[in-house]
Amino acid sequence: MKKKLTVLVVFILIGLTACNKPVEGTDPAENKEATVNPGGKEKVTFGGKEEATDSQGEPEKIAVTRKEYGTEEVELEGKGLGELTVKGTDNTYYCNLEENLKMAFTADNDPIYVCKDPVYDLTYYVNYGRDNFIYVYRKEGSVLAMAIPARDLYCKEGELYFIAETDGQYQLSGFAQGNILKYNPVAGSVTVVVDCSADKMIVYPDGICYREILEETKNGDWTTRTEEYIFYSFATGESIAFPKGVDSLRRWNGYWLQREEEIGMLSASDPSLQTPEMQALLAQGYTFGTATGIIKELRLLDIQGNIVETFPGAAGISRYNYMIGDYVYYVEKRQNEENTEKRSYLIQYDKNTGIHEDVALLGQGIILSGGDMLIHKNVVYFDHHIRVELDTGAQCLMQYAEDGFTPTIEYFYTDGETMFCLGDGKLWVFEELPGDFVITRELITGVPLEIGTYEYRLLEP
Repeated sequence: MKKKLTVLVVFILIGLTACNKPVEGTDPAENKEATVNPGGKEKVTFGGKEEATDSQGEPEKIAVTRKEYGTEEVELEGKGLGELTVKGTDNTYYCNLEENLKMAFTADNDPIYVCKDPVYDLTYYVNYGRDNFIYVYRKEGSVLAMAIPARDLYCKEGELYFIAETDGQYQLSGFAQGNILKYNPVAGSVTVVVDCSADKMIVYPDGICYREILEETKNGDWTTRTEEYIFYSFATGESIAFPKGVDSLRRWNGYWLQREEEIGMLSASDPSLQTPEMQALLAQGYTFGTATGIIKELRLLDIQGNIVETFPGAAGISRYNYMIGDYVYYVEKRQNEENTEKRSYLIQYDKNTGIHEDVALLGQGIILSGGDMLIHKNVVYFDHHIRVELDTGAQCLMQYAEDGFTPTIEYFYTDGETMFCLGDGKLWVFEELPGDFVITRELITGVPLEIGTYEYRLLEP
């Protein structure tokens, strides 16, 4: 009798998070081998190789000049900001604004370069593409917090957590690439919280979920690595591997979020199965399937991994989605009534009712695969330069104010008031210009598209 073993090709089927304390009786996660296509977003490295960078802080000016790549030494120290007034409290579930945590499927790779500290009312950012150090944003001029290259910023109890991310640009003294560090803005002290080789993390009130790279090997244009998902508990100071089946850092309101995708079976004539190795397996009776990118079921799990809730009617959500509060937003392409073209719809899914509701027929053929979106003040911003009002569905094509120049936006961020974006290799303030929008055209029949303008303002330290 031939084997009927289904082999899944490509994509992760299960997602998410962490726990409040080490769980007795759970099996540690097995190390996973991931082969990474350099054209994809599975592994992202950050930082440029400019020859020189100038950084400025208060009250003194600090200059960093890279005379030779990777030779400048940075110390484990920061700058004290002096006495700070407590102005607020931390969020119940998240240590950064939920708006900045990005899409559920790609949250384990997308960088987090902006973080609002609600305790002292400070906005931290990484001066990406320049010195890559951490600054405090002020409209009248930013202040250098640490001359330490970093990524993934999170604030908890008035302190800033981040990953040391040199990308080979600096020599580190007192800490190492991938260490998780903590900065106290009053004293200016910087300490190592977790001595690890993390390349991604999300900080929660009870601990840190991070991905550690155990081994990485380059083979031509491909990179093969062994990685492990780990939870560091603030209560115990211990790090434990995630239970089996949980291989994403993202959580939803304190629970593990587990997603299951639909599987599409591949026919024997599929081009991906035409290699000698695959043909040999087919001859032995193996069948092959691939994740379709469409979610079949969403569940919440407790600390022990028990299912506490299954979201009603979640089937059909794209893996590329934006989660905030009790809603999931995603884009779906459908054929028009004449079956002559596909149109993109922005859809809102309510996890409490299971209802999928069309927000708008988008004026451009937007897809979220490989793209970014942000919800800011009840408006959806796409990196395709489209903005959509959630209440009315009104759309605007945001064009850059300078004629002939359209910057490429990779990621949006916000501190709740100001919007930032990563584009053209640097971090900018993203500002809509005042004035009335003018309706000038319809990119799709029946979809009025207003034309508005915005401008980039480089974050000057």
